[in-house]
Amino acid sequence: MLKIFDYRDPQRFLRDAYCAKHAENPRFSYGYIAKKLGGLSPTSVYNMLYGRVAIRCCHIKKLCTIFSLAGGEAEYFEHLVRARRNQNGSTRRSSLMRLAKLWNKEMRVLSSTHAEYYAKWYYTAVRSLVALKRYGPQDYEEMAKLFDPPLTTEDIQEALRVLTKLGLVKRGADDAFMLVDKSVTSGTSDEATALVRNYNLAVMEQAQRVLEKPSKADSDFSTLTLSVSEETAAKLMEELRLLRKRIMGMIQFDNEADRVYQFNMQMFPVAWKGRPATRSTGR
Repeated sequence: MLKIFDYRDPQRFLRDAYCAKHAENPRFSYGYIAKKLGGLSPTSVYNMLYGRVAIRCCHIKKLCTIFSLAGGEAEYFEHLVRARRNQNGSTRRSSLMRLAKLWNKEMRVLSSTHAEYYAKWYYTAVRSLVALKRYGPQDYEEMAKLFDPPLTTEDIQEALRVLTKLGLVKRGADDAFMLVDKSVTSGTSDEATALVRNYNLAVMEQAQRVLEKPSKADSDFSTLTLSVSEETAAKLMEELRLLRKRIMGMIQFDNEADRVYQFNMQMFPVAWKGRPATRSTGR
């Protein structure tokens, strides 16, 4: 079953949805769609579905009806179309922000059954690498060399075995690996916090390794030490949460991704005025 939230190109979705509906009912044709839209020829519909002409805004609601999109799905399709039509300016930014919010609602939340996903730092990185290209078993050596620090072919094989077992990647008809979900999250529950604690330590070790190297233009390290109230600290935490969502929304519409980045964020207290005597020093 097709899910509109898996698509970043509205015309690609229409093509796939058309093929599925036409296979079920041959009467569902370009001519049928043209008649429902009004004022278009079957050739015009074909050209629209295959990206030769843009989808008109006046056709959005009718297309949603034709392809059985309602509620959040219809809104998502509408903003996909509007973002495509408006390549610059505030209208596109507004549509992309709305798309990000709708998409975040559909993001797969992992549970304790996926704890092994966070067992080694490179499992998540290998999963992200699979999103860039359709790699197969014959590509393990190539994949290993792409990492910094380099992995071994055994590391790649192990990571893909774990990812497949957990249902995070799957094999296509061409035997290449592909993502099951565009993006996943551990969520924000106490269970999720425990799930990723060791993983956080592992990726911070990777950050330390990069920081110890000569400065590179493709990396950024910055630090702030701030004096804030409890209320402002809570607001900053919320800003970080929203930033993570915005970042996840942005990458969903990056159709030319060619690299994997590690993005870490930390915020924690180091001193308190009138510090409670019961607070542990950790020493």
